[in-house]
Amino acid sequence: MTQLTPYSPGRKAMIQMGNTKMEIEPPKRAGHAAEPIKSMDDIDLIINHMLATYRYRDCLMFVMGINFGLRYSDLSALRFGDIIDQNGRYFHPVRIQERKTSKQKICFMNPSTTEAFELYCGRHQINRNDLIFPSPRDQTKPLTRQNMDDKFKRIINQELGLPVHCSTHFLRKTYAYHFIMQSEDRSRALEYLQLAFGHSSPIITLRYAGITDDEIEKTVMKMNLGGVRYLDLNVKTICSFESNGQLIDVLQSA
Repeated sequence: MTQLTPYSPGRKAMIQMGNTKMEIEPPKRAGHAAEPIKSMDDIDLIINHMLATYRYRDCLMFVMGINFGLRYSDLSALRFGDIIDQNGRYFHPVRIQERKTSKQKICFMNPSTTEAFELYCGRHQINRNDLIFPSPRDQTKPLTRQNMDDKFKRIINQELGLPVHCSTHFLRKTYAYHFIMQSEDRSRALEYLQLAFGHSSPIITLRYAGITDDEIEKTVMKMNLGGVRYLDLNVKTICSFESNGQLIDVLQSA
């Protein structure tokens, strides 16, 4: 007779078959951590799909999220008045007071963000006091985290079929990944992100940004500094030295 103890999440199950008892390891839970979108082609695909389906606000949220690197709570709370002044000119830089840390986050309206902003604003009448991403049920309240999660999962996972776990944090992680990878000085970029995100070590920032061991290995293998491909150990080299004021070349075996 086979007996199975009641299942309890995270604990081993005990199964008994006759006189034999066995423990069964609990199933590993699927990872639910948000992950960055590393492929520029995927980013372009998402943006083009949003534009083709006339979702200009969603496109602005996506582009602003991956270029500003804000937390969900700060991104959803943005108002038009945070971006443009009374004369309709962009603030440069855009200064955002972070809700979680009370620190000031510096953002920039780069060409991609400007284009997405103008594509949306050109089709809607805006007020500087209005939220950019309001709740569909109450325009005076920000879009909820669940609404944002559902929106991106529907677009990215269901409609486009991209295998990205796109909870709201994936925008900020995408920003971090490309901030490091596209920087001319990655060490400085890493230092900035570590400070901006309040991480205790660069390793935490690398993991947060999705810089994996495989990517580090590829980078090191590509570097291949000092390889013997530059040397031909079978040829003789010409050595020069000075003797009695004259420069003399001598063939010398390597």
